[in-house]
Amino acid sequence: MGSAAWVLLRGLSRAAGHWGDVPRRLARATGRPVHCLDLPGNGSAAALASPVAVRDMVAHLQAEIAQRGLAGPFDVVGLSMGAMVACEWAAAGQGLRSAVLVNGSLRGLSPFHHRLRPLAYPALLRLAFTATGDHRWEDTIFDLTSRRPALRAEVMPAWLQLRRAAPVRHVNVLRQLLAAARFRAPATPPRQPMLVVRGGGDQLVDPRCSAAIASRWQLPLQTHPTAGHDLPLDEPGWLVDVLVRWQALLDDTRRAAQAA
Repeated sequence: MGSAAWVLLRGLSRAAGHWGDVPRRLARATGRPVHCLDLPGNGSAAALASPVAVRDMVAHLQAEIAQRGLAGPFDVVGLSMGAMVACEWAAAGQGLRSAVLVNGSLRGLSPFHHRLRPLAYPALLRLAFTATGDHRWEDTIFDLTSRRPALRAEVMPAWLQLRRAAPVRHVNVLRQLLAAARFRAPATPPRQPMLVVRGGGDQLVDPRCSAAIASRWQLPLQTHPTAGHDLPLDEPGWLVDVLVRWQALLDDTRRAAQAA
């Protein structure tokens, strides 16, 4: 059966470092390697132009995996736009064993005003079009994605350090928004096992988008009642517990299939 490594993918303008403590917790809980990869234009790949098509993001990740000599197949956890990348990766059928879609949305399954809530438009446009200072940039993202105000002082120094080390260019924010808006749900359900996870307090993407994915593809759905869009920030322990239980279920299913 073998133990697959985890691959964690963040979303719009965020880097691998924004997973916080989740990678360490997940590796400790499962005993499996955890690889946090950056989408083009973010984090370690900030110098690159962000593709305007999700399929090109997948191609970049597959090339990086090959360059780094990482062994698949992988169990992928994608947050927000990372969930779209995971869906496209699954459709490509190369190296993805299972996927967990966290606070995702897909064109064709949800209306645009659910996929990106209207109250978030002014803040996102300011980030994309104006010269915003580092602290204001990160404060704005915190306000959009977290429902835990008490965490602001704790995470802000690390977030500012990440931004100053690899600032995301305004044009890449626009290109990522375009890629997310254009990405449409695959025509056929994924062959790989998938789990949908959402935060019930998400103020950026309507939680009904996750429900729409789960309903259309008949996937299991896990909901934290109060967490925001950045569920790994708001409820890291809860998310890791969900991932551990999900992986145990998959392992049991595979063992039963092999024994049959």
